[in-house]
Amino acid sequence: MVKFVLKTYKMPFLLGFFLFWVIFLLPLDNCVAQISRFSQFYYAPALTNPASICLNGEMSARLNIRNQRIGAGQSYSTALFTFIYPLLDAKKTINRGAASLSVLNESAGTNSLLRTTGILATFAYNLQVENELFLSFGLQGGYFQRSINTAEIRTESQYLDGFDANAPINEKIPVFRSSYALVNAGMLFYKENLRQEVPYYLGIGLYYLNKPDLSFYNQPSTLPITTILSGELKIFDNEQFSIHPNFRLIVRNPQTTANVGGLGRYYFNNFDEGARRSFVGAGLWYNTVGIAVFGLQLEKPNYTFGMSYDVSLAKNAPSREVSNALEVSFAWRNITDRNKNKRALPLSNGNNNRIEYVEGTQIIIRQPIEIITPQKAFPLSEAEKALFDEDLLFDEEKSDLLPKTQKILDNTLLVLRKYPNILLKITIGTNDQERRGRTYAERRLKTIRNYLVLNKISPAKIILQRLKSNHNAKMLLLR
Repeated sequence: MVKFVLKTYKMPFLLGFFLFWVIFLLPLDNCVAQISRFSQFYYAPALTNPASICLNGEMSARLNIRNQRIGAGQSYSTALFTFIYPLLDAKKTINRGAASLSVLNESAGTNSLLRTTGILATFAYNLQVENELFLSFGLQGGYFQRSINTAEIRTESQYLDGFDANAPINEKIPVFRSSYALVNAGMLFYKENLRQEVPYYLGIGLYYLNKPDLSFYNQPSTLPITTILSGELKIFDNEQFSIHPNFRLIVRNPQTTANVGGLGRYYFNNFDEGARRSFVGAGLWYNTVGIAVFGLQLEKPNYTFGMSYDVSLAKNAPSREVSNALEVSFAWRNITDRNKNKRALPLSNGNNNRIEYVEGTQIIIRQPIEIITPQKAFPLSEAEKALFDEDLLFDEEKSDLLPKTQKILDNTLLVLRKYPNILLKITIGTNDQERRGRTYAERRLKTIRNYLVLNKISPAKIILQRLKSNHNAKMLLLR
């Protein structure tokens, strides 16, 4: 169950604000989506919710490409490039918002008969309402141009003596081109944990607020407002696997459509230090017009890759929706570990102390490892106290647990379960000038943490530290 820690007076305000958007603005118009909506909507924030560019507070450059068949040899292709720049405070510890620039190109019909090109600029402001809860507001403006390639138009004169594509059209055809501006907005409520991952979010985006005119002639043809509601909730996470149901609802004429499904993820660097875990994922969604979507993900700290394929399950699915569609997404990203920056902040009194944050708890550390904690000690037995005087030994140039070391850790697990509020610090000494020694020290620290976490100890309660000394791995209790 999701635990909200909003203060009592804030919760009615936030819920009321969401209800206002959903009840009063959602049915404002029958909606028509003109810009292609990617199946991998979680990788196309600018086209799903302008406020969602705030998520994660990372700099990124993303390319989305989608190609779908719409029958009779026709195709519909979309390419979207988006650059997102996070707006962090001077110390790079607080996510204030983000700005992004997107360039889109669409083509439809034989030999790209119809083209749409445009640019979108987005700004989002992030408001922290509690320690890990945020409310983001986004505003987006864009300029688009549509054109018809008249060279691909065929007329009666080309069929007089059998079809001749090189024959003149003999018709006076005007230039089919129109341009229009867009105004879009969005709001997003989400949680961000210590890993800068998002366990859940709920957002609403409003597109075409200015109802732009798309007509090629003087006859008005305006776009009504399109409303997109999207959300995700992590319902399972055992540090190795996680499950994330999500959805996207688009209201448009003649019907409302929704993608409902979710992603499963397998993490393969779960115990590495850093702001974000790496994973591979797979997803399955169902679109209410009779479409199945299969997706794959690969995310590393510096890049992501996604691929999806849409399959029509209904013979009468709308042609613009899909016959079959392939979509790929590539991204480079630069993650700022804001929690690491917080830990590195000096104290205001100018000494050499530093601050660490663990699950929102501030721990003051005097270099190298003296901990300022409450004087009241844990009521440990003599045998339990002896555990923390033991060295965690490893064979030379190895990082596998020895039987003696594993036994110490097994007994430590009993203590950690007996006192669930304990924070455990594991230190190991090494000469920083010896790269090989540093590598083995880091591997041994992660092996110890790996063993504890796999035995149901929260990684947030385990702190690792490598010191400039020659001592073996040891454990220290923190409050």
